[in-house]
Amino acid sequence: MAAEFHLSTYYVETDLKDIAELIERLKKAANELHIFAQVFDPSVIVSDRHLFHAYALAQNAFKEGENYAKSIEAEVIVKAAAETRINEAIMKVGAKNTAGFILLTDAGDKELAKLLEILHGKAKKCTYHSNLDVEKVKATFNLTDKMLENYSLEDLVLEKMALSGHEN
Repeated sequence: MAAEFHLSTYYVETDLKDIAELIERLKKAANELHIFAQVFDPSVIVSDRHLFHAYALAQNAFKEGENYAKSIEAEVIVKAAAETRINEAIMKVGAKNTAGFILLTDAGDKELAKLLEILHGKAKKCTYHSNLDVEKVKATFNLTDKMLENYSLEDLVLEKMALSGHEN
């Protein structure tokens, strides 16, 4: 049976200039508001399913005691990157700048409004194709043009995520 959770994704732009400050504010706000919130680089996230699958895999990893990270937020980054090392995962799929990023959160409307206020951000619906860099996705997930002849980019990324950590 699937885990019960309600997640939403948003494309957020903020007037904060420093990514470290953004991450610090995000962590503090998520803790105070009792919500899950994580930010991603929009150039390598292929769809909502990419992030929702990462969240489900992270939840399962914690449940099974097979998590690589100490927090669910970090584990979601690890899973979204199809990685086993947190630093590598952050480099691959973590938000790189404050000009625009994808926010994955379970915040309701009130919490989201407060979170955006703290981040000095404006949110809009995610349109993945407008920010996606296919060549960067291919490099990030080690995908080839030959693979893409038979499968969608999304399917290949989801498969990489599912297999991550299970290779011998």
